[in-house]
Amino acid sequence: MYEGLIGGLIASAISLIGIFFTTKLSGVNIYAQTVSSNRMDWINVWRENLSTFIACVKMINSFNLRISNSAITYSDISTVYIKMYESCNMVLLRLNLTEPAHVLLKKQIENILSLLVSNGNN
Repeated sequence: MYEGLIGGLIASAISLIGIFFTTKLSGVNIYAQTVSSNRMDWINVWRENLSTFIACVKMINSFNLRISNSAITYSDISTVYIKMYESCNMVLLRLNLTEPAHVLLKKQIENILSLLVSNGNN
C-alpha cells in the first residue's frame, strides 16, 4: 500500500531535481548567449570606430597633399578633424590598458596624433 506512495514520491523528487537542473542549465546558456552577443556588438562598434579614425587620418594626409591646388574648405577639414577625434576617443575609451596589445595600440594612436600636430595639422 505504501509502496505506491513511496514510488510516487521518489518519482516526483526525481522530476523536481530534473526540472531544477534543466532550469539552471538553460539560465547559464541564456547568460552565455547574452554575453557573447554583447561582446560581438562591442567588437563591431570598436572596429567601426577604429576604421573611422584611420579613414580620417588618411583623408587629412590627403588634404595636406592637395590643399594648395584644391577647393578644400576649412569646413571640410574641420569636419574630418572632429570625426577623427570623436572616433579616436571612442577607441581609447574601449581599450583595456592592462592588455599589452591595447597599450601598444594606444601608443600608436598617440604617435599618429602627434605626427599630425607636428605637421601643423591640428
